[in-house]
Amino acid sequence: MRKWMRTFLISLTLLEVMAIPGCGPKIKQEARAFWVVRNRITSPEEIRHIVTTAKENNFNTLIVQVHGRGDAYYHSKIDPRAEDLADQDPAFDPLAYVLEQGHAAGLEVHAWINAIYIWSKTEPPVDKNHVLHRHPEWMMVDDEGRSLADYDQRDIAIKGIEGRFLDPSQDEVLDYLLSVYMEVATNYPVDGIHFDYIRYPGVHFGYSEEFCRQFQEQHGVDPRLLSDAIKGYDAEGHLLGNRPILDRWNYIHYAQWNKAKADRITELVRRVSRSVKEIRPEIKVSAAVFPDPGTAYWRVSQDWRTWQAEGLVDIICPMIYSGEPELVARRAAAALENANGNLVYAGLGAWRKDPSQILEEIRRVRKLGAHGIVLFAFNPVAEKEGYLETLRKKAFPTPTTIPPLPRGKASGER
Repeated sequence: MRKWMRTFLISLTLLEVMAIPGCGPKIKQEARAFWVVRNRITSPEEIRHIVTTAKENNFNTLIVQVHGRGDAYYHSKIDPRAEDLADQDPAFDPLAYVLEQGHAAGLEVHAWINAIYIWSKTEPPVDKNHVLHRHPEWMMVDDEGRSLADYDQRDIAIKGIEGRFLDPSQDEVLDYLLSVYMEVATNYPVDGIHFDYIRYPGVHFGYSEEFCRQFQEQHGVDPRLLSDAIKGYDAEGHLLGNRPILDRWNYIHYAQWNKAKADRITELVRRVSRSVKEIRPEIKVSAAVFPDPGTAYWRVSQDWRTWQAEGLVDIICPMIYSGEPELVARRAAAALENANGNLVYAGLGAWRKDPSQILEEIRRVRKLGAHGIVLFAFNPVAEKEGYLETLRKKAFPTPTTIPPLPRGKASGER
């Protein structure tokens, strides 16, 4: 009886251990990343702390924000030095130092660059070389004809947007943004280029006079005349069934208008991806995206399924910050189903959830076959006592290697 009971207890203990995320079969390949927000890389001491913490907790990748609001956390000839660095030695180059320290520790370092979103503060940029000062005509226009350059903080709050956005319908804007990405890819040995805010702020923006004129010439309709009631919804889905003729007219043209907007974002992704791959075929191109592909497309004109289908990105990082584990798993599954041979890193909202929730989400996305996990964000997670220790023990007990790009991607094939 004693022998039987001892065997039973040992078996039960083993089952409990294997139920812990990360235990059981050893994981050999998995990207484990932090998103590192720009205000955490403003001194060498902070950067050393980030790298040491990531390494000690078996992370292998840092996605570091180096171009946040039209300003640079590196030496740039295009955009001004970030105001956060005003008290630092002008020779201090945060991106170069992260690369030096990160690579010495065996970590990949990806340059996180905000694309369309370029300013958020109440006060305008101090440096007159900032793009908001240089080119106010490049700012996005709303469906009432107002430029975001003329918005104050109250307007921004009422519209429910983050701040000022550039207008991707203008070729000059795409040229400028391409130069930003290329400057980093050319001058720094980054392991990856990471798109963020690669989208419109919402359905009521993107209505420049010239873009509307071009659309009207092609489709015979001024998009500013379309009903507000249909904006942001799946227009193609609403065309199914028996609907009034006016509704169908609005939905047809809204679908065309949203596609025109989404195509401009996709054109930027295409140009950056192809250009950086031409000079550095091994570089990884990734994007942080709205986790639901339908919402991403119809609300902010972010057509990331097309980016996957065309191989314009190597890695999609759906920002699955909210919801129960079941919803997180569904969002990750949607990205994996459309992966087209590319990689999917599940972006998890660790700053707003306790370790037990994140551990369950990790378990579920691993089961689905996610290639990596990205936690948002380094600082709030690292500051919570015992948080990273819990994740290390239960989800990341041993180091892993980073999954390679699919065959052909490393050579720049498209």
